[in-house]
Amino acid sequence: MDSAQPQTVAESYLAAVDAARPGLVERLYLVGSAALGAWQPGVSDVDAIIFTSRPLTDADLAVLPTTVDGPYLAPELHDLWPVDRRVVPFVVGERRRDPGLSERRQPR
Repeated sequence: MDSAQPQTVAESYLAAVDAARPGLVERLYLVGSAALGAWQPGVSDVDAIIFTSRPLTDADLAVLPTTVDGPYLAPELHDLWPVDRRVVPFVVGERRRDPGLSERRQPR
């Protein structure tokens, strides 16, 4: 776990995404322990919900930082998720997951 504060992690994440894929992330909301004031340095991860300007591609997932855990929501899901319970690309524990790929093809 990183000991940097959640706000700093989120800002670094957004800067890296903007450098790799300008305009991809429209909004990022910190959730979980960071939002509840229960985040602990060296123990907690940084969870977020990430709203994108378009659906992610495999190439996007390959270059996105993994410092923030959470789902990536394309525009068609901005008003629907999580109510429609659609599976979306996400990152957990610094591992990228794309539900469209088989387990064998997931990035390591």
